[in-house]
Amino acid sequence: MKPVSVSQAFSLGWERFKVSWGTFVGLLILSVLVAFIPLVGSLLDVFIFQPALYMAALLAVRKGRVSFGEAFQDFGRLLLVGLFTLLVSLIPAVVFVAGAATYLFDSSTYASQMDFSSPPFPMNGLVVAAFVLAVIFGLLFWFGGYFILDKKAGLFEAFGRSFSLVTQNIGVVLVYIILSILVNVLGLVACGLGLLVSGPVSVLAGAALYVGLT
Repeated sequence: MKPVSVSQAFSLGWERFKVSWGTFVGLLILSVLVAFIPLVGSLLDVFIFQPALYMAALLAVRKGRVSFGEAFQDFGRLLLVGLFTLLVSLIPAVVFVAGAATYLFDSSTYASQMDFSSPPFPMNGLVVAAFVLAVIFGLLFWFGGYFILDKKAGLFEAFGRSFSLVTQNIGVVLVYIILSILVNVLGLVACGLGLLVSGPVSVLAGAALYVGLT
């Protein structure tokens, strides 16, 4: 039966991880190592290795197991997922930069006037807004990458379909995200090595939830 509850999603995620743990641990380690390469590392991570991890999760959920090479089988789709990820973070990033610039300008003006009677507020409102937008966008478009990889959706279609799926199942998605955070915090507490398990299991659970809800 398709998993539709969070507990079923994590249960299936754990079962799939046990079968193809080498693939997921390898992808996660590569993703971390590549991110440290100057200049191009972050781009490679966003456009190739992170999407490959989601591709592997989808294939594992649907097929039962996945090989390392299968994660990279549709390179064009991986790049599109990377572009989708950048677009999701673009507006919060622009708001953050604008807020930070405004705060720095206000701080410099305050310092030049030597007006110590009313110090500037330490956190600019736009920076707070950027954080809120990042959370909202991350939630609403959580499944966009899966639609691109699984349903061959285009960028704009992925935004719309993810928005619809999340808003129709907001409670389940919120529980999944909260539980994923808790699981990965536990993985981090275990000397960080636990993330090699908790990270892939969380991604697999997300893929299982997506499959169950669609």
